[in-house]
Amino acid sequence: MAQPVPVSSAESVARTLYDIAHGLDSSIGTEPRLARALRLLRGIVPNDRCALLEVAEPGPARLVVEPDAPEEYEALRRVLTRFLTILTDEARPGTEWPLPDVATLALWASPSHLAVPLVGFDRVLGVLFVRHQVVNSYTNDHLRLLSVVAGQIATHLVACRLREGQGQIVTLPTKGETQS
Repeated sequence: MAQPVPVSSAESVARTLYDIAHGLDSSIGTEPRLARALRLLRGIVPNDRCALLEVAEPGPARLVVEPDAPEEYEALRRVLTRFLTILTDEARPGTEWPLPDVATLALWASPSHLAVPLVGFDRVLGVLFVRHQVVNSYTNDHLRLLSVVAGQIATHLVACRLREGQGQIVTLPTKGETQS
């Protein structure tokens, strides 16, 4: 039985969490910010592949994979959509779970993986997934760290959605104002 990969030192973890938060606050576009967060995540939660699936309403779900692997998009999208369906217990169009093609199964199968929900607006916005080729490589500490990063990413996604919807907000008059 393989030993779990040890968690980094407290100082290293704190620095990585700070770097992720700071990067999500930067002025670059959302996709590069998310990709950078997933790259930094590798420093505290070791992984061969990290993916994030955000459910956008309306529109297609956003998939960010680090390191980028276009050949895995379809398989990862199906698996993460299935995770979302399980988390939300809500069937969405296109989320049926047909038996996977054995050829694509190997692309996302791994001896170790973790998946945590991205929660904002009191609902599941997506899922954050990591996998590692080392058997039993994750500990409860890795799960806790992944959950913290998922919270940071969910906060960023909520802020993005609020900014996008800001133009649609109707301002109501305050008590002292009268309506014409």
